[in-house]
Amino acid sequence: MSVRVGAGVDKPVSGERSRWEIRVIQEVVDLLSGAFALGELTAAKDLEGIERHVQRLQRRIGQVLTTAVAQQAVADCPRPNCARCHKPMQRRNCRTRRLCGTTADDLRLQRVEYRCSDCGEVATPADRIWELGRERLTPALQRVLARAGAEVASFQRAADLVGDILGLDLSEASAARTTEALGAVAEQQMQQTIATVKAEPSQPPCQRHKPTEELTLLVGVDATKAHAGGRWRDAKIGVVAPLGPQVRVDPKDGHRTLQLGPRTYCAGIESADRFFDRVTLLAARAGWQPSARVRVLLLGDGGAWIWERADRLRAEGVPVVEILDSYHAREHIWAVAHGILGDGVKGYQWGEQLCIAMLAEGGLVVPKALAKLRPRTKAKRELLETAQAYFQANLARMDYPYYAQQGWPLGSGVVESSCRLVCGLRCKQPGMRWSLRGVQNVLSIRALALSTTTCWETFWASHPQTRRPLVTALTNSLETPDAA
Repeated sequence: MSVRVGAGVDKPVSGERSRWEIRVIQEVVDLLSGAFALGELTAAKDLEGIERHVQRLQRRIGQVLTTAVAQQAVADCPRPNCARCHKPMQRRNCRTRRLCGTTADDLRLQRVEYRCSDCGEVATPADRIWELGRERLTPALQRVLARAGAEVASFQRAADLVGDILGLDLSEASAARTTEALGAVAEQQMQQTIATVKAEPSQPPCQRHKPTEELTLLVGVDATKAHAGGRWRDAKIGVVAPLGPQVRVDPKDGHRTLQLGPRTYCAGIESADRFFDRVTLLAARAGWQPSARVRVLLLGDGGAWIWERADRLRAEGVPVVEILDSYHAREHIWAVAHGILGDGVKGYQWGEQLCIAMLAEGGLVVPKALAKLRPRTKAKRELLETAQAYFQANLARMDYPYYAQQGWPLGSGVVESSCRLVCGLRCKQPGMRWSLRGVQNVLSIRALALSTTTCWETFWASHPQTRRPLVTALTNSLETPDAA
């Protein structure tokens, strides 16, 4: 369906409609009249059928309106100057750009191309005004499809879901290209911000929280696995969120904890040093900066790679409290209980009592309990020695009674759920095998989509669709990341 708009601009008198607006209104009226005359809207009796017919009509009307308004937006576009030699460019021809969007299946937009007679540079000002990239999908459809591709379990299901809602026929390949390409933009933007902050450490990134009172900031770090580049690799996950001042009361035991505020996530298949650049950036955006009235709670599973980098958050005037995730501490206790005392009643009672005592009295009770065990086999002795070394190294991070008194989280769900939420539910579905770059791009945009609404809106306000890489660029492999 063609729309006769864009040849000449009507300047309406105040209070009057321009001729192009009148033409568009008339074309919409004709569509509505034709639909009723042909019985399109009254063919179905059930509500679902009625909605489907109305939706199809809406898309035809959307094609008229979107095309007309888009053409009018560029009707007064002046002749551009060459970006290289800054001379006025010559009109070359008028080409049609066919797009698929949220309002219409087949938008056909007319755009004038210009060419520099000296250097041969070509420009299409309309594409810049419309904020178009290389793809055939409109920015609005790319946004919806990328969000679905990041959050839904597979690209095929994302394409089916968006297509079903909008009445479109979308392919799995389209969802994959859109999600990974925009994920590549998100990842590039993250790395550029990190580089800028490193170059100008005195200029912290924009903060969402500028507390006048002391801010308690939870920083949780852990690693999970993702199959990428032909083998299983560590995917490091970070979550940052302010704590309080609201208090949440557990209805079961009446335990009071500070309520967790809006969460932001990051993920990387990379070295621990590079990953902590992400974590530090997220913390800075949440309010962390040198000399600020901020306390950082660093929650981890006991991995040395986490605690060895705690000083990166321990800036001037910023205390960092290192907390061993109680979930992982209990896992080690149960490993000893089952491995040395067995799976029967004796092992269960010993493990259960020690876990309760650890949370009530602190970490000191664990080494004492371990010292009383007398394993008889070499394998069991090695298991005990491993557990003793683990708890001895993390003893200072296990003052659980004090943490609970302050209303701080002891772990269990916060970090573990972040690994499952960011990586597990999207990148570890049955049979999934990723390239290194592909999984990183998906993790980057998924972390962004799952973070606070502000993060997603800020990303899209930067018009990422105009910076999408070519499809071929997505196949380049990343360098092999260092082990944690």
